[in-house]
Amino acid sequence: MQSKKGQVYLILFILVLAIAIFFIFRLTAPEEDAERASISGEIIRNIDENLGFDGVRDPISTSLSHMSFEGFGPGKSHLGKFDDWSGDLFIEDFKIIGFEGTIQTDSVNTGIGGLDTHLMSEDFFNADIYSTIKFISTNLDSGKLTGDLTFLGITKEISFPVIITGDSLSADFVLDTSQFGEMSSKANKEVRIFFELFK
Repeated sequence: MQSKKGQVYLILFILVLAIAIFFIFRLTAPEEDAERASISGEIIRNIDENLGFDGVRDPISTSLSHMSFEGFGPGKSHLGKFDDWSGDLFIEDFKIIGFEGTIQTDSVNTGIGGLDTHLMSEDFFNADIYSTIKFISTNLDSGKLTGDLTFLGITKEISFPVIITGDSLSADFVLDTSQFGEMSSKANKEVRIFFELFK
């Protein structure tokens, strides 16, 4: 009788342990209803030849602005930002209508040194080979910004919703990074991107 109870307790323990392991090691993911960027095929033209909007360029105030992300891994997510980046807001008729920006991938900052080192490795940003991430917008229509994103050496056209005020442009959307090449299978291919850019 005692041995049967022991077997039941052992089975229950194993079951609880299995459930705990599932929740700890399963890949977390962005909210299902989060806005997701649409991605088209690879852009043929070189991004340096795409001058974006005709009009005034106003340097982005990096001291007021932020360029951030949320990555999703086993059992949890991590917030991060980039410390070294620059860009211009595009202005027409005194209104913000787009932007161009360049991020230095080795400036990633999650506040966790080991994670930053891993993100710079070939598992993720591969910063030694792909030192920058670039974006230049090409169109603004009904609150959706379209432009060319270069990530991991691949340039594709993406579109995502933006909020524009008199002095800022902001966005919060999910990007499917697998469209730009393979990264570590230990992380979710979807990454949340959120930023606010001020004049």
